[in-house]
Amino acid sequence: MRIFLLLLFLVFSIEVNSKRIDNDSIVKHCCYNDYMVSFKTYYIQDSVQTNELLMQNPTVVRQTLSIFIDKEFVKNIVISNRQINVCAKDNSELVISQIPILDLSIVKGTQSYYLFLYGALNCCGTGCPEYFGIYDLQGNKITEFISTEHNDKYRRFNKFVGKNKIDLDKSLSKVSILDELIREK
Repeated sequence: MRIFLLLLFLVFSIEVNSKRIDNDSIVKHCCYNDYMVSFKTYYIQDSVQTNELLMQNPTVVRQTLSIFIDKEFVKNIVISNRQINVCAKDNSELVISQIPILDLSIVKGTQSYYLFLYGALNCCGTGCPEYFGIYDLQGNKITEFISTEHNDKYRRFNKFVGKNKIDLDKSLSKVSILDELIREK
């Protein structure tokens, strides 16, 4: 009987933990014509202090994209726009993306369609970093930059956008996780 109860307890705790993990993620689908991108964000309900001395809660731990064309799987991408080490309240160490992606959209260029990723930290002020990235629909990163960095990535990003006549304000399909992250607080 004890073994049965122990097994029942283990099965129940595995079920509860798997549901908790499912509840600690947000999945959005960005679709246009034959293209579908599944955008999954994993987070924890904990505050962490980042290098920018900002408190984030919930904290985005990992984000992935899964690209499909004509319902055929193309590629999985783990978004990693500069990983940083942080410490949670319970003193556990985590490695997270510095700037979580908040918006994903499919945009059109002169020759092709692209994914446009936008991310930002939950902070106030003019020096808050923002992430801008463009991927092709095969899952290859084309160009990216972080607004507070001083390098030529900004010029390369704008050159690519201009050359391909991409209007980043006119998305063909767009999803955002901002409302869900705010709701989770």
